[in-house]
Amino acid sequence: MKLHEYWLGLHPLDWEFCFMPVQSYKNFITEQYHKNPAFYNISADSIEKVLAHIDAILSAAMEDWNKTTNHAALRCPPLIFPLPKGQESNVADFAVILKMDNDGDTVVYSPIPLPHLENR
Repeated sequence: MKLHEYWLGLHPLDWEFCFMPVQSYKNFITEQYHKNPAFYNISADSIEKVLAHIDAILSAAMEDWNKTTNHAALRCPPLIFPLPKGQESNVADFAVILKMDNDGDTVVYSPIPLPHLENR
């Protein structure tokens, strides 16, 4: 999976309280799905596909993280946020945030380009 990688370096993202850990987000959207499966199947396809997509993004991000940082420890669990795809579909994609424990360096991995994070 091709992910865009953004190192926030000098300006690390130190307000992780406003993002959800990946597992918490997956639990939340699963709960939402079970409240109205017919609606979510129309708008987002099956919950299994959405969860598998999140897992694939996280797996690709962690693989790159481990290669790039030599398996550096994380300060907090991987975080996630949704990204609307816009006109091309009615579904969202997801970006993952990883923070290095020793200095707080922050990396955002996204399947969609985030030009406002380039050259940080």
